[in-house]
Amino acid sequence: MENEKERMCVICECNGDYQRLRGRQEIICNSCPGLTEVPYIEGLQSLICGKCPLLTEIPHIEGLERLDCNNCPGLTEVLHIEGLRSLNCHNCPLLTQIPHVEGLRVLDCRDCPKLTQIPPIESLEWLYCGNCPGLTEIPHIESLEWLDCNNCPGLTEIPHIGGLGRLVCNNCPGLTEIPHIEDLKEFTCADCPGLIEIPHIEDSKELRCSNCPKLTHIPHIKLRELYCRDCPLLTQIPHIKGLRVLDCRDCPKLTQIPHIEGMARLNCRDCPLLTHIPHIEGLRELDCRNCPLLTHIPHIEGLRKLRCCNCPGLAEIPHIEGLQVLNCVNCPGLIEIPHIEVFYDLHCYDCSCLIFGPPDALRQVNLQKNLQRVRKRLRDIICTLQVFCEEQQFPIHEFPDSLQVGTLKTLEQVFGTTVLQRCMIQQ
Repeated sequence: MENEKERMCVICECNGDYQRLRGRQEIICNSCPGLTEVPYIEGLQSLICGKCPLLTEIPHIEGLERLDCNNCPGLTEVLHIEGLRSLNCHNCPLLTQIPHVEGLRVLDCRDCPKLTQIPPIESLEWLYCGNCPGLTEIPHIESLEWLDCNNCPGLTEIPHIGGLGRLVCNNCPGLTEIPHIEDLKEFTCADCPGLIEIPHIEDSKELRCSNCPKLTHIPHIKLRELYCRDCPLLTQIPHIKGLRVLDCRDCPKLTQIPHIEGMARLNCRDCPLLTHIPHIEGLRELDCRNCPLLTHIPHIEGLRKLRCCNCPGLAEIPHIEGLQVLNCVNCPGLIEIPHIEVFYDLHCYDCSCLIFGPPDALRQVNLQKNLQRVRKRLRDIICTLQVFCEEQQFPIHEFPDSLQVGTLKTLEQVFGTTVLQRCMIQQ
């Protein structure tokens, strides 16, 4: 009984005596399993009654400015309430229409499968209408600043709205073009298989256009971040001054990366025609995995994370002080790992020609020796390790004990096994 009472909202607690609610400006009755109706409360300005499974209607409350009735599966209608400024009816599966309320500024009607149109409310500034499969058009609302229309398969065009600052239209297969909008600052159009080109936007912070199979060109736009992965027809990336993040992985026709000073993160993995990584001062993270034609990693001071797995043409890793993460798995041409005081994470297994650096070069190593040639050269490897130990004044008799590999006891067991996991070499 006490638990049931704790779950009751402020309306249910009145037990029909709604006079107790007079004078309230805000009522919050979210997630009330027993709420079936909301009474008329004079002077109420904000009503938050989302996630009430038995609620079927909202009364006409004069003066109400905010209504949040999201996730109410029984709600079929939202009445026309003059003065309403914000309406959230997200995930109301029986809702078929939105009232035309002049003065409304924020509308969230996502995940309403029966909704077929949005009224042209001239005052609207923020519109969220994603996951509405019945929606076929967005009205031209000049005051709109923020538009999110993700996952609307029936949508075929975006209206030209001059003041729009953010546009999110991911996974809209019917879209073939985006209008030129000068004030657009953030733009995301990923997973739009019909999209052919990106409009030239004067000044945008971020562009996301991944997985657009018909896209052949990225315009020269002032950007901070560009995400254009999985674009099979894309052949080049424009030189965008000031670009900080570039993710162009899985672009099979891409042959080069522009030299952009100040770029902090570059992900160009799975680009089979890429032959060169430019020397970019300021780069902190580089992921160039699965680039079979790559033969060289530039020496970039300040680089902290380097992932270059499955690059058979790579012969060496440059010595970069401060490098913390190195993943060079399956680089059969790699000969040595640079001598760096501290590695926080190093993965270098399946490198058949690798000669390991001295013990104090590694903090934590994940090594896997799976080639038979390692066993054949076991004695040579042990001799090499002994030389390293002598050069670093590391007690040879302690060396096997400092290899913490579970039940493995000797160097012969370590280098004779097929898998060497989580090897900690203590300094």
